This record gives sequence, structure tokens and C-alpha cells, in this order.
Amino acid sequence: MFNWIKEKAKKFKNWIIFFVLGTGVVLAAGEIISNEIPVNLQLKCNKDKIIESREVDWIIQKEDGTFENRGKIKNYDYISNIKVENAGYKFKTGEQYSNVRKIIKTGNKTTLDLFVGDHYFKDENGDVFEIEQGATTTIEAFNELTKDTIIDEISKLFIKKALAVDYYAGAGDGIVVSPDSSSWDTIHDGATGNGVYATNAEDNLYIYKGTNYTLHRFFFPIDTSALPDTATIDSATFYAYNREKAATDTQTSYHYFRLVKTFQASNTTLGVDDFNDCGYDSGNETSGRAQYLPVAGAPDKTYASVTAGAYNNYILNATGRGWISKTGYTKLGVRSGLDCDDVPVQQDKNLYLRHYNSEETGTDKDPYISITYTEGGGGEVEKKKADQQTMIDY
Repeated sequence: MFNWIKEKAKKFKNWIIFFVLGTGVVLAAGEIISNEIPVNLQLKCNKDKIIESREVDWIIQKEDGTFENRGKIKNYDYISNIKVENAGYKFKTGEQYSNVRKIIKTGNKTTLDLFVGDHYFKDENGDVFEIEQGATTTIEAFNELTKDTIIDEISKLFIKKALAVDYYAGAGDGIVVSPDSSSWDTIHDGATGNGVYATNAEDNLYIYKGTNYTLHRFFFPIDTSALPDTATIDSATFYAYNREKAATDTQTSYHYFRLVKTFQASNTTLGVDDFNDCGYDSGNETSGRAQYLPVAGAPDKTYASVTAGAYNNYILNATGRGWISKTGYTKLGVRSGLDCDDVPVQQDKNLYLRHYNSEETGTDKDPYISITYTEGGGGEVEKKKADQQTMIDY
């Protein structure tokens, strides 16, 4: 009876369904009055595929380099219809969500690639689908399109949903923008920023001087808890896909980019208070130290060595490898040389990179870290030939 009602409801969308206890189900004719939602504001998925949503500031950069906050919008992550074949190895037993890009074992060493934020969902049938992050619509449209219908209310009486055994971890990558000022010291040493971009598919690591200075700092928190507790980290490389670059500033000695440790308050989003938490100075590994020369977690990457339209990497040094967490998040960031050395950009000049974030559609341009480690205790891995490579299920 219930399945028949659901099918009728799909066919006759303007009918209202009443459930009458003790007497069965009665269908009554009548129209459901709702506002038309423009196509550009429609959800990109069925509402039951949404796994996380949040209200964020809609901030745009104007032609004069200043920023305008146009109010709040709704940002959401959802399970797409893109099925990933042979991806079961990305999940630990009991997990529904994973940020594992790839795992390869070679001899007694394992290389583990991890995305920023969870990228895959495994359903009750074991099928794996990609997660898309950072879709947006208005708050009003989102609320209208996700509210429970009468069918949803009746379904709750008949269907008991299984509880998730694993939690989705959203991505907290993006940039924090400097305070708005014509004083370099004010914007560079500021305790808080003037805005955040935490949901864009791509962002600029940007420094510019117009009427006021503009300075961006990049944040990349990565869940690295998939590492075994007994792992000895042999090497690690952080990858960010660069779309384009530009430099009109002529102080070329400072045209480099540095990988730093960050201390953002949340692993899954950014706030203006994180501006001064992108890097720390020698001997002071704590938050609130970004105004000082930051410790480098990898050799600096020169502007000339950055390739547009490709992944660019930062090979972590001993200090950077020491930042990697086996139990939680490894928090990395990138800053420009002018910012690191506290050198003002020239008037009407710029220096910037444009990187893709985890919100970029698909997974072929998303930031990730690749970690090679040796696990103590021997076992099956040590029995493999040194030149043999295998994808592993763990």
C-alpha cells in the first residue's frame, strides 16, 4: 500500500496525502502552493544527498581591489552521481567517508595520498561516489527546497534510517583576506582579517597595492589520521594545482612562496580570526605569530619555477614532516615572499598565484598531500618484493 502511495505521489505532485490512523490512507485533491525557484538557484542534487550545509558570507572583490560583503548565502556539500569503480581500498572497515586519494605499497614502504576534506562516500551496497563541495544557493531557496514534504513525514513512520557509523569531514581550505588599510603595517600585522574565502573552487594567493593594500594567506587543513600510529614518515610532498600566476611587482628577490604551519581554529572552515595564524617564527610554534618571519616547512618555491595549468609541489623538510599528525589534522598554509619578509608590494603592482581548492568539480585538480612511511612490526608488507607495487585494502 505504501509503495503504491509513493508512486501515485510522484505522478500527481499536486495531491495532498493524509494518513489517518486506524483507517488507512486517504487521498484528497488539492494544490500545494509554493514559490517558483529559478533554475540557477535549484539544488544540484536530491535533498537527501546533502551531507553538510552552512551559511557563509558572499564576498566579492571589486575592480578597485576592495571587497564587498553582499550578505549571507547557503553553501552545501553533497554526494554526487559520479560512481568510482574499484575504490573500496580507500575506506577503513566501517567507514562511509574517506579523503584517501591513493595508497600504494612498495616493499616495506607505503605511500598514502590524502585530499583536503572527504572526497568519497560508500553506500550500504559498497558502491563509492564522489563528494562535491561548495555548491551555493540563497538561504531562502535552500530552505524551501530542503523542507520536509508530506511524503517525507509519512516515510518517517515506515522507514527507519540507519545511523552513520562514520562522520563526514568537510574541507576548510581557502584564504583569509587582510584588514582594509592604506598602511602596510596595519594589514600585515593585523590580528584579524577583513573576510574569508572558504567555499570557492579556486582562489588567489594575492598581494596588491591600490588605494589600500590587499594581502591573502592560504590555508590547507588535511585529515592525516589514516596514518598508522607506528608509522615512521620517510617523506612527504604537498601538491596544489596552479591555474595561473602574475607578477608586476619588480622586487624579484621576494617573489617566492613558502609552505608554513597554520593554527586555524576549525578544521573544516575558516574565520577572520585565522589571519594571524598562518605561520610561526622560530622558537614560537604557536598561533598569533604570522606577523613575524615564518618557519619554512619545505624549500621555498620561486615564482619562476611555478607552472601554470599543472600541479606544483612542496617537498616537506624535516621540520615540515614533524608537523604531520597521525591522530588528527595536519594544517598547512602558503604565503608569498613579500608577506613572509614583511616587504610592502609596490604601488599599483601585484604578485599572485591562483590555486584550485577542494571545492573544484571532480578530483583531478584538488590539493592533497602524499606521505611515504615505514610501519614497524614487519608482517605481510615485508614479504613483498621490493619492486612490487600494489593498491591495498586497509
